[in-house]
Amino acid sequence: MTSRATTAVAFLAAAALLASCTPAESAPSSTSSPAGSTATAAAEADGTAPAERIYEQVASSIASIETDIAGGSGVLIEGDVVLTAAHVVWPYRSVRVVFPNGVEINRAPVIGWDPFGDLALIDVSGADRLPEAVKTGDGESIPFGRPVYLVGYPGESEAYPQPTITQGILSRTREWEAGEWTFLQTDTTVTGGQSGGALVDEHGSVIGITNFSLLEEFGLSGSLADAAETIAGMKAGEDVGGLGDRLPPIERGADMHRLQFDNVWHDYVFVFEAPLYSNVSFTVESDEDLQLTFATIDGFEIAIADDSLDGEETIEELITYRGPHILRIDNYTGAASGRLRSSEDLTEWPDSDDGRHLTRDATIVGNIDYPGDFDWHLIELGKGQAVTIDVDSIAFDPVLMIDGPEGLGRLRALDDDSGGGLFGTNPKIVFTAREAGTFFVIVADSGSTGPGAYSLTVD
Repeated sequence: MTSRATTAVAFLAAAALLASCTPAESAPSSTSSPAGSTATAAAEADGTAPAERIYEQVASSIASIETDIAGGSGVLIEGDVVLTAAHVVWPYRSVRVVFPNGVEINRAPVIGWDPFGDLALIDVSGADRLPEAVKTGDGESIPFGRPVYLVGYPGESEAYPQPTITQGILSRTREWEAGEWTFLQTDTTVTGGQSGGALVDEHGSVIGITNFSLLEEFGLSGSLADAAETIAGMKAGEDVGGLGDRLPPIERGADMHRLQFDNVWHDYVFVFEAPLYSNVSFTVESDEDLQLTFATIDGFEIAIADDSLDGEETIEELITYRGPHILRIDNYTGAASGRLRSSEDLTEWPDSDDGRHLTRDATIVGNIDYPGDFDWHLIELGKGQAVTIDVDSIAFDPVLMIDGPEGLGRLRALDDDSGGGLFGTNPKIVFTAREAGTFFVIVADSGSTGPGAYSLTVD
């Protein structure tokens, strides 16, 4: 979040939702199982423990997913497709995939994204000796209290790891009404690297894909049965979120850029990748008050420069983190201009949500493009006119703000959690305009837990 937005939300509580990373033509079939615990009985009959039998059935099809900035897990749901959590593979277009039998695909392409439900598909076709795909089932019919198992790669650092198994119980279900998706809650916590792994029932059927942990006390897995249509759409190449390509641009940039700001919410974001342990420098010149923020793409702030009300701001740093980095330029004075010089070729990353006009009785979808991003929208209101605005997302903890027509960051309203939602973190504002004008509606990533999509509704 930019500095002016950070000031506005300084009193907000920390985000409760923590995403868990270290980082065929039909949908998966649904396999029904008897209501009784036949798998447990079979395991006891041949002298094996239930968890051992489940591991033997499932583990070979659980993949380790690796990028330069994170690791996670994935599930081979069909002969050549691995399903995982979107935040495991973001922001990469190809990733390293390794199966327990040693099969390795170093640049497996990511072929589909669901930024709302935090799902992604990876193509592993062409690899030899792939294991069999998992058997899938419907976990929503399982009675609460039945045993379930998490299979994945928590905290892995080995090049060719083996998956782990953790036993728990199905505690309850949680319904995400806006997404028409059920989440299966277990008493087993989800730790780093387990995202994208399998939630397995006592019959060896994968019933959910691990997405989140809540307050580090229990885990949530999206029901695989509810995700079937989305998975089929992603595999068919559909834009299931309706947001287009929101990954960082890959075209080559330039080492000089001219900047023109329209309001304090207008920022510039540039992305680049430099060799590890190389030195980089950035300087912005302006007659107005500008700020430079240098960060890793996954949200860690490396340096901030804001030493004067005008003139130059400079950052000089050593690259000590792998992966893409972000340089963001903010301004405090409304309309402003400036010039950016850099030791690196920087590619501008425009935000297609910024400046969109909202209408009453309508819902739009938007996307937080990186952790700490924010979007600003515009809405015309007459004097005394009232609107209710709410935001829904499960991918990040949204905060909602309204600024006056001047666009100077003098907030008229702010809310974090009044809208409820799946995790109780959605914001909602009922706002009455004291004057006629075009107001700013800002959706921000409160805890830098993005990226991810959201819906915004004006009533």
